[in-house]
Amino acid sequence: MSLTNIAMFVYTVILKPKPLRWMADNLLLLLIPKQVRLKEGVVNLHPKDPVISGALALGVYETYQLDLFRSLVHKGMTVLDIGANVGLYSVIAAHLVGEGGVVASFEPETQNFEILKKNISDNGFKNIQPAQVAVADTEGELTLFLSKGNKGKHSLYKPSDTEGEQVVKTIVLDEWLEQHNIGKVDVIKIDIQGAEPRAFAGMQKTLSMKPALLMEYDPKSIRESGHDPIKMLEMLLRYGYVLYSVDEGTKNKEKIDDIRSFTNTLHGEQYANLLCV
Repeated sequence: MSLTNIAMFVYTVILKPKPLRWMADNLLLLLIPKQVRLKEGVVNLHPKDPVISGALALGVYETYQLDLFRSLVHKGMTVLDIGANVGLYSVIAAHLVGEGGVVASFEPETQNFEILKKNISDNGFKNIQPAQVAVADTEGELTLFLSKGNKGKHSLYKPSDTEGEQVVKTIVLDEWLEQHNIGKVDVIKIDIQGAEPRAFAGMQKTLSMKPALLMEYDPKSIRESGHDPIKMLEMLLRYGYVLYSVDEGTKNKEKIDDIRSFTNTLHGEQYANLLCV
């Protein structure tokens, strides 16, 4: 069993009971360093996030998916990081696209955004455009509900573990790109806790450019946000995308031939990461 599988098994099975999870989270908070160093640069971590920052500190966060992302990004490209959190994918992308490339990083939550800006500054990147906004289907303001235990799980619908809320600005991606004179998009990483259908509704021109998509697919969150996960995947198929499921355990990707059957394999809190090309 790989280190990633062991960590996931311990965290999601052995430590699933709430008292044990609480102890594990608090232990991780004590162990989280200020930053981790990747081959592309340093990443400052969120000191109060035992999930993403905790996994990064242990070296077990989406290791295969990160390598897959690296294989998609090349010099001179334009990369969008939608739901950037503290900027892990943005740091990797900025290094890989080089001075001739562009990275646009979208993160609405204030604490995450401040760490994102610090990661840009500490690495000396000049090719990242950070935006403290949520990508949606309307321009204006919406309420972002803040997750208590997972600083990467803030959402535009109200989940059970909400500890607060924050009013955030929203943008329509197609319009934002036009305003910032970005005429091409090559790669998009998107992870916005069930709000993906809203974001896609505002990026029809962008999707017509056929950028590679690396995205989280969480049917439960999509339904709770008021959308149909099957219809979202059907929309991607209409744009000509081929969908692959990214498996961290086997470090492989598998083509999805039946989106309904695949979706039905994801029960409760289960989700998948998808590569769409």
